[in-house]
Order: sequence, then structure tokens, then C-alpha cells
Amino acid sequence: MERLPEAQLFSPQLSKLTLWGCKLVEDPMVTLESLPNLKYLSCWEMFVGKKMVCSSNGFPKLEVLVIRGFSNLEEWVVENQAMSYLYRLSISDCNKLKTVPDGLKFVAGLRELEFRWMPKSFKNRLGIAGEDYHKVQHVPSIVFFH
Repeated sequence: MERLPEAQLFSPQLSKLTLWGCKLVEDPMVTLESLPNLKYLSCWEMFVGKKMVCSSNGFPKLEVLVIRGFSNLEEWVVENQAMSYLYRLSISDCNKLKTVPDGLKFVAGLRELEFRWMPKSFKNRLGIAGEDYHKVQHVPSIVFFH
């Protein structure tokens, strides 16, 4: 499967979605961010592209986002006003991702960040003395697991 179906083919009442092993080539966020009632999204090994974008006003009700095993992901862009209700973000096993998106600093309600099996350089950039700490300094709980 190269891409997800159009957003209108999903139920407008869909609030929880888990996608696993799809190996999508096209950025899935274009479709997923348009689902009006999506509150929980878990994506495991479902995207093989290098860049992912969450657009302004996308994911209007998303509260929890889990991303795992995006092995080719190098860049993730979160535009201002995207995911405005997000409170928990978990990123695991995305070894080419150098840092969190700049736009996370605008997600004011973000309360929990969890990172698993990420490179040491990723962790170092987000530490208190790290060059990207300003992106996550507003988040009360930041946890790294190995």
C-alpha cells in the first residue's frame, strides 16, 4: 500500500486508530490530520518516507500520538496550531530522526513526552543543556527509555 485512502472514506466518528506495518510511501498525515474526531493515533512501522508534515489546524481533537519504527524518517514538521489538543506524544525507534519538530514548542497543552530506543544524540539535543531544549521546555514530563 503506497498511501492511505482519502479522509472522507473514514468514518467521521472515528476517534481511535492504530495502523501497523502498512509501509506507506506517501505522508499519511495528509489524510490522518483531516479526521475530525480522532483522539488517539498509534502508528507502528507504517511510513517509510523521509519527511512528514502535520499542517496548521490539523488533528483538531488529537490527544495522544504514538509513532514507532519510522526507520527512514529524517524530518518531521509540525506547523503552528497543529495538534492543539495533544497532551501525550511517544516516539520510538525512529533512528534517523535527528530531533523533535520545531512546532512542538507551540503545542501548549503537551504534558507528556516519551522516547524509546532513540539515538543518544537525539536525547542529548533535548536535555536541559541541549540545543533543542527550548522546543520541549514547557512539557512537565519528559522520559527517555533505552
